[in-house]
Amino acid sequence: MKRKTKAVLLVVLLALVLIYPMIGRGAEKDSISLNLVWEKEFNEPIVDVIIDTSNTKNITPKVVIFNDKFSIFNKGKEVRTIVFFDKKKKDGYIRISRSPNGKYILFAKDPVDLSGPDWIGGTIYNDKGNIVMKIPKEIPLYVSDDGIIIANAPTYYGETIPSYWTIYSLQNGKISKIFNPFKSNIGDAILIFTKGQNYIIAFFSSFKRKKTFISLYKINGNNIKTIWQTTFNFEYFHVHPYYMNFGILDNVGFVNAYNGSSKIFFINWEGQKQWEQDIKMVPKRSNTFKFTQNGKSIVINLVYKIISVKTSNGAKEWEYKLDKDYAAMGNGFYTIGNNSIGFVAKSNKYNSKLLILNALNGEIENVISLPDKMSILNIKELNKTIYIIGKTGNKLAIYKMGGNNEY
Repeated sequence: MKRKTKAVLLVVLLALVLIYPMIGRGAEKDSISLNLVWEKEFNEPIVDVIIDTSNTKNITPKVVIFNDKFSIFNKGKEVRTIVFFDKKKKDGYIRISRSPNGKYILFAKDPVDLSGPDWIGGTIYNDKGNIVMKIPKEIPLYVSDDGIIIANAPTYYGETIPSYWTIYSLQNGKISKIFNPFKSNIGDAILIFTKGQNYIIAFFSSFKRKKTFISLYKINGNNIKTIWQTTFNFEYFHVHPYYMNFGILDNVGFVNAYNGSSKIFFINWEGQKQWEQDIKMVPKRSNTFKFTQNGKSIVINLVYKIISVKTSNGAKEWEYKLDKDYAAMGNGFYTIGNNSIGFVAKSNKYNSKLLILNALNGEIENVISLPDKMSILNIKELNKTIYIIGKTGNKLAIYKMGGNNEY
């Protein structure tokens, strides 16, 4: 009898030794289910989706955006399709963007490669499919929730920086113009809204001069006011118009890395470089940096691990290493609740997973297995319920996360 008791105790102890560390790391918290809410197969690739939030009990798409058109839905049924340009007529690059709240949708012809000088201009629509503005001679890039538009002059044959950018308002038309501070048109540049959409930040990097010019503009109704402008003797760093591989937070600052370097730096809201820190690994993903909700930390995607540094001085706070065979994708971090972020980890052997991590301490709160070959388009939080919008091939699906969603 004593031998049996000892054997049972040994098994229990071994189980505790093996299982407890796994629970402590949060590695096996895969108990949340995904419940399918809505799905539809389309005939062509899906670019983006705007969710209808008018009825939180029945979440469906409001707009589904494709490469050259978008479809409007009502109560989950397709009711109208708006074609921006018939791709059979001409083969050129089409740029697509939308306002964060989904109120406005932007399509533009971008004259890259050999598409020719006639391939230019763009149209802004509202979410009902009505045209609200046409810009015929420039390339509209971004539109804000308030209807402010950033457009740039065309670039042709070897030029990589436009000569100017124009700021438009849906109410008052053209309201400002911002010029390239460098005479050379070879380099990288971007003008973009900050997260709160109350500011525009501009970056210009000259390959020849190895300098970077940064300026911050305040949007005040239909006026644009310069807050500050500064030039840094930086080697070229990551400011690419198609890959948002830097981080910005309103009234806090800007973080980025030098090109090909493991050194990151932080510029505060007054335009001063506050610190520089070597994180020992070169950031290689787009959407590398994410400020926490309280603005006190910066979470960084280093592919096989996620780290956090203090916004105040760049000191490392915590590190989370991904499991073997998994790598963090470059589609960015998703804000979840007050203190959590989500990111997708992909594997060549297993299904991708959505990891929900506490941004304050690096602890994994949940790991959710995603449907086979599904890519996440967006994560939406409504009434303490989290919805995952994803696509598998040309199939669009909306899932509701089961379990405890209070983050």
